[in-house]
Amino acid sequence: MIRPLTNEEELQNLDSRPLEELRGEFVEQVQLLRKRVLFNVKPKAVNGHLVSGAEWIALVELYVNAINNGVVPSIQSAWTSICRQAANQALEQAKATFEQELASFVVHLPMNQEDLEAFLREQLQALSDEVLVAKGDAEILKESQASFAQYVAARSTDVL
Repeated sequence: MIRPLTNEEELQNLDSRPLEELRGEFVEQVQLLRKRVLFNVKPKAVNGHLVSGAEWIALVELYVNAINNGVVPSIQSAWTSICRQAANQALEQAKATFEQELASFVVHLPMNQEDLEAFLREQLQALSDEVLVAKGDAEILKESQASFAQYVAARSTDVL
């Protein structure tokens, strides 16, 4: 690629320059590069599971940190760590959604025990199916679902 500007001082502040001030050939080359990246790069996958942009960045950070600390990075352990982080975020989201649903449901109390238990079962099942989806690791999924079930059980005793 050619240089975007010819003036060395202007190059030092390239990020503050409007696109119109950059050399036309450079802009064309950047646009071509962007098209190549967007249309030719295949999605990344680990163990057959597609990796999101945020997960990819987290993996790269784990690899860089491992290498900087003189350790050989392990793809499997790094991926497990990413899966665990995603599962923890999903668990927190499931808890928050459950609390919202519970708050809107509590206004209907008192009610019979069967209706309350049915609501709790429905919430547990719906949130487990919709929010607690593990990427790449069935064991992490089971742990998340068990943790959420314990949370719902503890909150249901508070409500009852």
